[in-house]
Amino acid sequence: MTSIYEGISEEYVTAGGMTWRMGVTGPEDGAPVVLLHGFPEYWRTWTKVMPALAAAGLRVYAPDLPGYGGTDEPASYELGEVASSVADLLRRIDEDGVHLIGHDWGGITGHAVAYVHPETVRSFVAACAPHPASFGSGKRDPRQLARSWYVGAFQMPMIERLIGHKSLIEKATPGSRTEIDSPEKMRRALAFYRANLKPWAPLKLRVGNITQPGMVIHAQKDAAITSQIMEVTAKQFDDLREYAALPGLHFLHNQCPDLLNPVLLRFLREVV
Repeated sequence: MTSIYEGISEEYVTAGGMTWRMGVTGPEDGAPVVLLHGFPEYWRTWTKVMPALAAAGLRVYAPDLPGYGGTDEPASYELGEVASSVADLLRRIDEDGVHLIGHDWGGITGHAVAYVHPETVRSFVAACAPHPASFGSGKRDPRQLARSWYVGAFQMPMIERLIGHKSLIEKATPGSRTEIDSPEKMRRALAFYRANLKPWAPLKLRVGNITQPGMVIHAQKDAAITSQIMEVTAKQFDDLREYAALPGLHFLHNQCPDLLNPVLLRFLREVV
């Protein structure tokens, strides 16, 4: 265990045969909240969010996704396999389930975990993270296709040699925090896209409606995801408590936590 700052420690735990690195903060008896990051980030992207949740009495965990940072690679990057690995971690954190918040790929994975392993998720917040069922409509929407140009580029063999550099990644994704500083680390990050978002092939895992209490958050200035896709996502929740459209860019948690944190706390106070 390593102390980081503001009461946040960095820990390594084993779950599902994998070693996970994660940040942890908040009272030990607090309701468990797990934060899942997306591309191209790692657990410390949440350090502007974690203290606010901890101050509200919540026990907060922010793991590196499989293949990122200090977490082992999964046996497969297909969404169903990654979701199973994350579900193992959630059981390790609390056998009664957690309140799950996911951004970008962390949110896409969160949809799958909440649907396929519902016993591990008490409530779910999808932030700038389309429901997998919306991918099909995205392929028919010219506005979303234009914003998703990079998904096709990421399929190119060996492109990680060109873009696997920290300074280039952070310049291309304003507001993000990344540890990716080599082609090998970029290969792992791109594996999520290559295994699941091939433009010429449908997603292998079927993900249906989310039954847990949920919230969908859309960044109004998101350069990657349209409001139309996030509105489709909201319709995939049977118990949607709120659809929040915030005036920010894709990486809300880094760029405007003063807007995001009150929204998260409002939802969590309702469901905890």
